[in-house]
Amino acid sequence: MPESLNPPLPPEDEFRTRPAAPAEAKPPAGNPAADGPGDVSGEAAFGTESPGELPAESISAEHSAIGSGDDAAPVLTSPTDLRRRLPPGPGLLESMFWVMGVLLLQLLAGGVTMLAVLAVHLVGTGDEFGLPMLQRLQDVKFLKDVQQGSQMALFGGSQLLFVLGMMLASRLRLGSEYRRRLALRPIPAGHVALLFTLILPLAMLSRACYEGFNTLVWLPLVEKLEFLKSMNSYNTMELLQDMVRDTPLLALLMTVAVAPAIAEELAFRGVIGRGLLARRGLLQGMAITSLLFAAVHIYPVHVVGVIPLGLMMHFLYLTTRSFFAPVLFHFLNNSMAVFAGRMEAPVPDAGVPEAAAAVLDQADVAPAEVQLPLYLVAAALLATAGVCRLMWTTRVRWLRSDGREWSPGYPTIEAPPLSAGATARCGAVQPVPLALALAGLTVFATAFVWWGLQQVPV
Repeated sequence: MPESLNPPLPPEDEFRTRPAAPAEAKPPAGNPAADGPGDVSGEAAFGTESPGELPAESISAEHSAIGSGDDAAPVLTSPTDLRRRLPPGPGLLESMFWVMGVLLLQLLAGGVTMLAVLAVHLVGTGDEFGLPMLQRLQDVKFLKDVQQGSQMALFGGSQLLFVLGMMLASRLRLGSEYRRRLALRPIPAGHVALLFTLILPLAMLSRACYEGFNTLVWLPLVEKLEFLKSMNSYNTMELLQDMVRDTPLLALLMTVAVAPAIAEELAFRGVIGRGLLARRGLLQGMAITSLLFAAVHIYPVHVVGVIPLGLMMHFLYLTTRSFFAPVLFHFLNNSMAVFAGRMEAPVPDAGVPEAAAAVLDQADVAPAEVQLPLYLVAAALLATAGVCRLMWTTRVRWLRSDGREWSPGYPTIEAPPLSAGATARCGAVQPVPLALALAGLTVFATAFVWWGLQQVPV
């Protein structure tokens, strides 16, 4: 077809939400020209019928189908059109660079903060030392004293720079529509309540993963391979324990809970997860994103321990269609670990805070010496599955005025453009999922109380 027959391309949002053809020109049922490429009909579930990846070959075939017939839409097969129709990134390769960028940004933030703290000490203690600046910087004892005396300043400053850096990077990657693409909208009240019920069961599952990998894999491996002991230097639990006991609570919550929740969720759920879900599909995208999120914790035992946390935060993002859901869950997880570390009693005897500590995110505290019983892990799994089932049946969908669900043609969590005329709607609460969730939570509460009583000294 001559190029002159192709009309100018509409804006991206209009292209994805093209209305159905007029009634007099409506093609037979099953013809792709009947609906825009982003339409989903009937009771289609989000992310289940939409393809996870739209390669160029399938898009070309779709364009050929749309271009067939006397009254069909014109064929749009130009490279510009294909780029418009491909799911957004980042893909897997760019996601790997984002992970390296997160690690480098943390190192850079820590280095800049360390230089700032050193400058303050050098200026403030010049008369006391009486040495030239370069000589003082070569004094190992001076450097250690600065580090030990300024732990919270170093950690807090680096976290602040890390958050600011991730906000800038994500803003540049997502563009001017970052609010819509991140889904910066309130969390439905019912989902907030369900989110709180998941904290403790997931803590048990995370701790079970931690204990199982540490006992069955890591410790035997370290005994056989001596060089792996150097990995223990990446375990920051002792440093954080000292900070938790000696630092004001508000400062701890800001640096250990608020900052990581914002920065890491922007990177992994907001940017990396958005692209991998669109390119790889729902399940594969969530799995890869959660593995990358766990990998930045470096210490192998922690990596395994945070995998359930990453999966859950992405699931919450998906079902609530709100970026604030994984941020809130991340914040609550780290906050519980902070409160656990501030308790006077040892962590293994701390009951509820002990369970929270085992989530093992950036607010890691020492793992318990007491192994979790199998019945408690099974009860936690049952409760988590029940609540997740209820959240899925009541998940948020963007529905048009005619009842059809809005979709850009690939799994996504972003909100639709205003031109789509879609409204967020939660699914109705169904009796069976509600009963299963309540039953699972009841079983878990009973098992947890029983286990807690066993930890009380006689």
